[in-house]
Amino acid sequence: MAKEVKSANPFLDDDEDIDDNDFLNHPRQGKSGYMFGNDSGNEQNEWEIKRKQLLEERRRIEERTLQSTNNSLGLLHESEQVGILTAEELVKQREQLENIEENLDVINNTMRTSQKHINSLKSIFEVLKIISVKVVKQILP
Repeated sequence: MAKEVKSANPFLDDDEDIDDNDFLNHPRQGKSGYMFGNDSGNEQNEWEIKRKQLLEERRRIEERTLQSTNNSLGLLHESEQVGILTAEELVKQREQLENIEENLDVINNTMRTSQKHINSLKSIFEVLKIISVKVVKQILP
């Protein structure tokens, strides 16, 4: 009675022997180029779901970035308008200050002239006072 000894090498098992033509004609899928059982399809679905999630997240990030950019552009435009209005107001105020300065120069010149006239009148009244005192002294001894 001869006992049949099975080889310990699983690659030599004839139970799972696949015909070479079947192996070569097997549909290709995955990184290795061959589909291995049902797990590969499940794994591929998981990768496809993950890919779609990442694409959706990318789309949301792009959308938020665009919205943020649009908000920034709106604020930039608003700031530009405020800057323009401020510059216009400053030009008006500068013109007003220049007009005030011119008016002050005119007022100062007028005051100098008026002071000269007052001083002239003061001299005349001093002379008249002296004359009137002399006349009064002559009339009233």
